[in-house]
Amino acid sequence: MANLLQVSSAFGRAMETVDRRGMSKALYPHAVASKTELSTAEMAAAIGACAEGYSFPTNLDRDPPVGGLAPETQAALFARALNEDMDQAAFEAALDAMAGRQLS
Repeated sequence: MANLLQVSSAFGRAMETVDRRGMSKALYPHAVASKTELSTAEMAAAIGACAEGYSFPTNLDRDPPVGGLAPETQAALFARALNEDMDQAAFEAALDAMAGRQLS
């Protein structure tokens, strides 16, 4: 019965894959343009709907946690890039570097 209803553990992850890096690259210029128009909660919701908010799977040898228990997430990188006024090319390079560090 549980398999028919697709009940999953609260600690599980969906099997579907979404190109969240590509989505983040596409959303970033629009987020920069609407930074003054959206509230903090609205921007956080937009980032949360687009960028990966979970640090794993990753390679902890190449992507060690800095200042916490887990490496930086795409969502945290997205928010940091907006706060630091990072340009599109630097943001894309940071996303690509993050993806490279996460390979096992």
